[in-house]
Amino acid sequence: MMTDALLDKRGSTVPVDILSGVLTEICVPLTGRRLGDLRSGKAQVDSADELMIEFELSIKLIFKPLRHHIPRVAEANGDALGLWKCILTVLEDLLEDESTPEAGGAASGNVLKTMNELTTEHLQNAIIFLVSEGLIMDAESDSPFTAVTWEHIGRMGCCKNYLEEWKKAAAPRPPVALK
Repeated sequence: MMTDALLDKRGSTVPVDILSGVLTEICVPLTGRRLGDLRSGKAQVDSADELMIEFELSIKLIFKPLRHHIPRVAEANGDALGLWKCILTVLEDLLEDESTPEAGGAASGNVLKTMNELTTEHLQNAIIFLVSEGLIMDAESDSPFTAVTWEHIGRMGCCKNYLEEWKKAAAPRPPVALK
């Protein structure tokens, strides 16, 4: 509920330091715990479909506020890096292992694989967005945002195969000569 309140028009009127604090200290960690419960089988769900619906909604609760507010937070010299680190830490916990662990309840091996793919897809979209915003740069830059990103992703077993591709996407491109 709180994350939803930050997504509507009122979210842009919340002072940046309060917005960052609420997202970093409350919304993202709570959502991360719920995602972990859904993956581990601790959550009470009746079917794999219900599990995936809740998982997808929860993943969106992490990434939508990021997309809506991180440019504003960064522009106001707020703690954009702290917010991004918080998100990466939650994702690192979810995607730390390349193998698909066995879970109880409705989370079978195929469902867990789908969860990993969905999470990875959202992470990739976030990286592309952050590159377009100029927050993540090529691997040679001395940007703390960039260094933290590649460091965390390097520890995500499910994302190791994408790391070099994502780094290339962040690399500056030479200007195109028009004829």
